[in-house]
Amino acid sequence: MKVIKYLCYVLFLCVLAVVTLLFTSANDTQVTVNYFAGEFTGALSFILGVAFIFGFICALIVLLLLWLVNKSKTGLLRMKVSRLEAENKKLRVALEVKSLDSNKQRKTTQVTHVPENKSMTQYPVK
Repeated sequence: MKVIKYLCYVLFLCVLAVVTLLFTSANDTQVTVNYFAGEFTGALSFILGVAFIFGFICALIVLLLLWLVNKSKTGLLRMKVSRLEAENKKLRVALEVKSLDSNKQRKTTQVTHVPENKSMTQYPVK
């Protein structure tokens, strides 16, 4: 399966190289580009290639910045989750202790509660 994937990748790169060569040979006319500080004369295919690479680099920079922002947000959220999990664990322990205490109090009140007119000896021991 990896071999097929690799062959498809190589085939795609070969097709891309052939298309690039055809584009370059078809667009060999000289073009003058005017900008603020001067002008540049070069082949149309070269100027288009430089513009494409410049746009690709700009897009990579933007994506890198977005990735860094998301990475930092993810880190902050992970810290918040761990803090909330620790707080949740403490609250569960406190709830268990409270329920155990209330169970002990119920048992002690059941055993020690004796009506005023009867003594403890009248109750059978279980």
